[in-house]
Amino acid sequence: MTFLVKDPPATAHDIANILGPTDRETVSAISRTGASRAEIWQAKAWLDDNRPADGSLQKDIINDNVRRVYDILAEERDRYTTYETG
Repeated sequence: MTFLVKDPPATAHDIANILGPTDRETVSAISRTGASRAEIWQAKAWLDDNRPADGSLQKDIINDNVRRVYDILAEERDRYTTYETG
């Protein structure tokens, strides 16, 4: 019998180390998803790749945690982009 072992959820410290400077609200929102470090890295890689956030990532989705973290990061990026250009 084979058992799959899921990576443990990332801690707030892990999240801050992966993302760099970010606000507590974002760290807390990501923490609530239960995403692992690997899932956060995947979501960050998608965001850094500047792919559109219009659902075109569908083919790349590993799981719901990655999608939720991606959505949180995209929202944060859009919030700061609006602030900087507004």
